[in-house]
Amino acid sequence: MSALLYNPADIDPRSEKALIGAGSTYITVLAYYEGGHLARRLFSNLRDVFPLDGDKEIPAGYLYDKLYLNAEVSFSATPEEIKEIFWDEDVILAAGITAILNVPLKRDGVTIASVNCLYTDTPPLKSIDHIAAEIEQALMTDQT
Repeated sequence: MSALLYNPADIDPRSEKALIGAGSTYITVLAYYEGGHLARRLFSNLRDVFPLDGDKEIPAGYLYDKLYLNAEVSFSATPEEIKEIFWDEDVILAAGITAILNVPLKRDGVTIASVNCLYTDTPPLKSIDHIAAEIEQALMTDQT
């Protein structure tokens, strides 16, 4: 098994600034390893639904390509889009989540983690890219 692609000192998933900036109901942080095909949840403020223990397999497909390979923000704006994109949509929708913003965190061009903002209401009106930038800035230390 290869090592996690993150250094815990790089990410502070408890950052209140990120939660406030995202305006989300719930938030999780996943760290990637094994070429992005496995993830470990580092933080969740809905632990009965999204626990911290164990690893989560990330199957090949749209979300893997978008988040891990291309390091692009993904926004699923409706329950229908969640059903199309996520393999665990039943768990997500049962928690009342109606929209998801996934923000990749990168180091040296490699996705090391993602912040996943889970909304039970309409996401804030400000630009999704602006929210993503605020999250990345709040959670990553100086990369120089």
